[in-house]
Amino acid sequence: WKNELQEKEGGLAKFAEGYKIFGITRDESGVTYREWLPGARQVFLVGEFNGWSNETPLTSEGFGRWAVRLPDRENGTPVVPHRCQVKVRIETQDGQWIDRVPAWTRVAWQDHST
Repeated sequence: WKNELQEKEGGLAKFAEGYKIFGITRDESGVTYREWLPGARQVFLVGEFNGWSNETPLTSEGFGRWAVRLPDRENGTPVVPHRCQVKVRIETQDGQWIDRVPAWTRVAWQDHST
């Protein structure tokens, strides 16, 4: 596994810097959402921004990584605005569907009304 980690991730030190690439990361023209889900069959980013529907699929990048690139709208506003509620929807290898809070979420709050 050490050789595979070196080959796929650039070594243990680089792998430990996952916070730089996983979760929702922003650049000058949009966001990328990336998650490590080695046992997933399908993955979608769902939330208020897309009506909680399976219309934002992630693509497997190999080695358990899944990602989707979301360019900003033409007017420069993000597709997933700040404070937008999101979850990751996962189809497991046995066909079950699971919704969960993304593992690399940087900001979360509890809704005390639920």
